[in-house]
Amino acid sequence: MTRNYIFLFLFILLISSSLLIGIAGPQGMVVNRSIEKHLEIRQHELDVQRIKLENLNHRMDEIWTTGSLLDNARAIGYVQPGQTVYFFFDEDGNPLPDHQEDSFTVELGAVAEKTGQDPTKGLSYFLIFLISIIFSLVLVILMHRFFDGRRETVVLKFNDESFRSQSNPER
Repeated sequence: MTRNYIFLFLFILLISSSLLIGIAGPQGMVVNRSIEKHLEIRQHELDVQRIKLENLNHRMDEIWTTGSLLDNARAIGYVQPGQTVYFFFDEDGNPLPDHQEDSFTVELGAVAEKTGQDPTKGLSYFLIFLISIIFSLVLVILMHRFFDGRRETVVLKFNDESFRSQSNPER
């Protein structure tokens, strides 16, 4: 019966460690989802940078045209004769800028800075194996207590001698 528990322990250890490695290991599901999120954030940042680059290339191509030169002159305060200049102010009385830049920036290391660890690492194999050993040991002990604790002691009498035996109760 002891060999059965050893094999049961090894079987549960193998299954639980395999599941933990697949879920929380260095290349498990949790790590892959974290990497996907980081990849989406990086892709969004790359798209924003490409749009900014296209905008700058367009501005560079248009910089010496007459309309662009007049817009730049107006922006720094030069006005042609006969034009009316309008100024816009915010609630505090400060002049508003001509354009506002997009201030959306994402820190990829924000999660690592908050938690103190890199979310793309996963659990180490040693920790996974230790958790699996503890889980398997507790499960086998509980099964041993549950199944062996249900045995009844039977006293057999033969030739005025008594013999004790343990048997499983009938169901």
